[in-house]
Amino acid sequence: ERVVLAARMYWAAMAAVYDRIDIAYLLMTMSVEALANHAVTGEDARAEAKTTVPRKVVKKLEAVGLTDAQIKGTWNALAEARSTFKFGKFMADNVKDDLWTSDDLFRIDDFAKHILPKKGDFAQAIKDVYERRNLFVHHGQPYPAMIEAGIGPVIPSEASIEILAGERFPPFVWFERAVHLALVNYIEKAIAKVIPA
Repeated sequence: ERVVLAARMYWAAMAAVYDRIDIAYLLMTMSVEALANHAVTGEDARAEAKTTVPRKVVKKLEAVGLTDAQIKGTWNALAEARSTFKFGKFMADNVKDDLWTSDDLFRIDDFAKHILPKKGDFAQAIKDVYERRNLFVHHGQPYPAMIEAGIGPVIPSEASIEILAGERFPPFVWFERAVHLALVNYIEKAIAKVIPA
């Protein structure tokens, strides 16, 4: 069911890309979430959440007089599994080196390499994608216009302005390729467990 749901959201994203690029980007993110929340255990995500006490939590607990040790102990008891971690870990575990080779469908890497995430920045790029998803869904903040770069022969003027101003955010065409690779690799690994070679 999760694989079918992920595939349906991926398909819906591709169907919407030329009409509502923002909705397409969100659906592509949700396609990953459909599998990530199953593939990455809550235990792993909770263990990661315990490693760093959020600054706002530290401030609040310091305000009531807790020591550093008490703050860490309190956070260890309260930390919850973060969806951001599950999303990022799923992508990191399932995106292979193919992402860093030329794309034979979208030729954005031919003219806009400088706006695409680099291999060493992959984790941060995926984190940025998920944080922007949250801002879009929960706060109504639109995606940057530069997500449209590469889906057609021209870049919209708003996207060009953002790019020239130095803004960096993964364009839809790059993120779609990353998601495609992640989903396919995850499914192939799952099949290999059931049907050994």
